[in-house]
Amino acid sequence: MEYKGLMEGLTWALRLGLKILRIRGDSQLVIRQCKNKYAVRDPNLMVYHRQVSSLLAEGRANGTLVILEHISRAKNARADSLANLRIDSETQATNCNWDNVKDLCRR
Repeated sequence: MEYKGLMEGLTWALRLGLKILRIRGDSQLVIRQCKNKYAVRDPNLMVYHRQVSSLLAEGRANGTLVILEHISRAKNARADSLANLRIDSETQATNCNWDNVKDLCRR
């Protein structure tokens, strides 16, 4: 589930054209795999890892500074509760009107 959340967040960041992106996650495994410090051995995770790696490469190619940091679960409680809300909801953030989101970000 961590990879799916990361992919959605990266998709938002790329569409918004962010130039500095600090990604903090409480899954040490995912963060270290994305930093290529841990190998990805699970075939199911390999698919997600490739997609995340592609999004990270795209961001970096467009001049985005990407910082990946591992944090404790205690420090990630707010993000965890938001992720759970997203999982429980039937709406998909990727189906939103990006022009409206960009307008909100400019304010």
